[in-house]
Amino acid sequence: MAISRYPSVSARGFGKYAQGFLLLYAGIDLMRDPARLRGFVTALVTVYVVATLAAAWQDRFGADFIYWRAANPYHGEKILRVTGTYKQCNDFGTFLLPGFGLSLALLIEALRRRRMLAAAGAALLFTLLSYALLRSLSRSAMVGVFASLVVFSLFFRWRWKALAAVALACALLWFVPSETSARLHGLVNPQSDTMPERLLLLKTALRMVKQSPLFGLGLNTYSDYFPKFRPEGYPSYMYAHNSYVQMAAESGVLGIGLYLAFLAAVLFRIARSVLRAEESFPKLAALALFSGAAGLLVNALFESLLQSTQLRTLFWSILGVAAGLACQRLRPKEAARA
Repeated sequence: MAISRYPSVSARGFGKYAQGFLLLYAGIDLMRDPARLRGFVTALVTVYVVATLAAAWQDRFGADFIYWRAANPYHGEKILRVTGTYKQCNDFGTFLLPGFGLSLALLIEALRRRRMLAAAGAALLFTLLSYALLRSLSRSAMVGVFASLVVFSLFFRWRWKALAAVALACALLWFVPSETSARLHGLVNPQSDTMPERLLLLKTALRMVKQSPLFGLGLNTYSDYFPKFRPEGYPSYMYAHNSYVQMAAESGVLGIGLYLAFLAAVLFRIARSVLRAEESFPKLAALALFSGAAGLLVNALFESLLQSTQLRTLFWSILGVAAGLACQRLRPKEAARA
């Protein structure tokens, strides 16, 4: 903030970081009361059910039933990408990401307790999320979802079967001819679709990093400096489509390094607590939210989600609740045996 040439802009940027940390603390504080976990999960599931139904309505009738937004055209008018309750389809796909681990946690808990109706509801939620994600055609969200499911699977004894199922799903989406398959193939083709633009914006952000590598150009100033670094002939303003490089441009290598070190410490604490905890629904919920946060961090390699107010709020909220469960609600196996 001290070196920024846009002090008011950087002050707002500092406020965004502070909001994230406060949400993290709020999530931890929320889990002091065990009854609030059920309320949080119920609220999140309700939001996902409504959002996916709105996406299905938009896909069928051309506009969602909440904001009456039209779907985004793709390749002219031949194909429409659903945006659900968001303006952009990539943002909507990213929003859906934490729901996959949560729906699986609810499914496992229902099967464990032999509650078939609840299991059917959790399976239906997973199906709705899958449908909405595929119709969004968001490649970055799909990559994040698969990363989240891999992380989720690693914490179970039957991990190899789960990982095989994830690998099979990836293979089907990749090899079965479809618009989804064509979109995914674009990830490895630097000349396809929007990849040239994304690479151009990434190079532009890296030029900003080189301008002030240690401390950056100033918090929240990417948009202010973009016109000075904008490639010749590029018609508009655009985010970097990589949260970490954009942060490095604003806060330098030192700033992004400390930010990532903090996140790594929180995630390590959650993972360790989950591994050591006895079987319970709070453990499944913590694992689901932890895997969702991990998937969002993978997604951030392709999108500026940590700069988005809605998605940044989602990330810090689920990370905070996961941290709260790890610190206060998970009972160690050793203590249980004693």
